[in-house]
Amino acid sequence: MPIFEEGYTDRRDDSSPFVLSPFRAQLAHDLETVFVNLEEFGERRTVRVDGKTYQNIPILLDEGVEVPHKNPKVTRTDYSKGLNKGTVRLYCARSDLGGHLPEVGETVELESTKRQDFWIRYDVETSGCEEGMLTLLLKKVDE
Repeated sequence: MPIFEEGYTDRRDDSSPFVLSPFRAQLAHDLETVFVNLEEFGERRTVRVDGKTYQNIPILLDEGVEVPHKNPKVTRTDYSKGLNKGTVRLYCARSDLGGHLPEVGETVELESTKRQDFWIRYDVETSGCEEGMLTLLLKKVDE
């Protein structure tokens, strides 16, 4: 799914149609072919955002994220007995989520790659979008 339709841009005046600048056109192309490259680090996963399902979209999932806590006395193991907090960073094209930018506190679920019909639930801790690429910091609490 293209980020920008051909002939569209983020610049607009009432007398001219949308036109992509060469730089923006290259960004749109790179977002689809380089940033979430399925032959390198990207993968296709089914994602649910607050109950809405997006089938088989290309994502990049960084599971080695260490996020410093605002309170230096709180550590990764400072949760109720039997619970473990995990943090991941998810990258995907905003257009693959129908243009939706998940907000802090929303729920994002990823379909498991190991078990069919099993979802891993995360809460959005931070979210941002630059040039059509979403960056979501997600946290989960596993039992």
